[in-house]
Amino acid sequence: MPTEDQERELPKEVHAEREKTKRTLIIASAITIVGVLATVLFFRNVDNRGGTLKVTDKGVEVTLERPITAQLGTSSESVKAFGDSVTFTTGIITDSALNTIPGAKTKSGFSGQNLVDTAIGFVLSSDRASAWKVEKSIDGGQRLSANDGSEIVVNTQSGAHSTDLDRHVHRLLDSLQRSGTKFTSRVDSASRTVLVWYRDPRSQETVCVKFVQANGQIYSAKASTKDPSSVKSLVSSVSGFTVIQKTAPLKPTSPKITSPTSRAIVPSTKRQLR
Repeated sequence: MPTEDQERELPKEVHAEREKTKRTLIIASAITIVGVLATVLFFRNVDNRGGTLKVTDKGVEVTLERPITAQLGTSSESVKAFGDSVTFTTGIITDSALNTIPGAKTKSGFSGQNLVDTAIGFVLSSDRASAWKVEKSIDGGQRLSANDGSEIVVNTQSGAHSTDLDRHVHRLLDSLQRSGTKFTSRVDSASRTVLVWYRDPRSQETVCVKFVQANGQIYSAKASTKDPSSVKSLVSSVSGFTVIQKTAPLKPTSPKITSPTSRAIVPSTKRQLR
């Protein structure tokens, strides 16, 4: 290394170049530190939301591996159905909250454990998402089918009045009573949400149905299976079925049109005689 005397003898251009190099190294180090911190925070955020980071030929892709309702803290309670405890969601998801989850919205099929349908307006999670074939049903709903014969059908019907939900639920319960089928139900009146589960003695199917009244409609998700090993998974999916709240569009106000032949009417006055 050069001594102090040798340092003094170096040209000014050399000293300037060395200072420039030092500043470049300092800036590069700062950028590296910031990049590392950003990466750590990103991974921590993804991990907290239950996602895994995957690099594909299209770039970085976030796949959600936990139910969206659990990540957003949607109102829920624990219900015991067929001997197993499941999470019965009673709240709804707002579209703005859904936007905070990276990769949550998909055009079709599952993203991780979550099926998000923004057209109909619902979220449904499954711990065996890869087993489902997702397709539109004839009436415009969603139909999920698996190789073991399991099925989940999501439908909507118009129903803005409070009596509409009661009518739909009682129609099912009355039918079960007439057939002698034993059933269990859980009703959350405040959220207008109902869960019904039973075993059909005729078809030998285990069935779970959830009704939710929101957005001026009655949403229903019905799961059925003959496979005992699939019961818990299906009941968990249906009990966690959640509606996406839709913002009502503003109605445009029509401008008042005045007929060209119309005339303003003014009070008549009497002319004073002179």
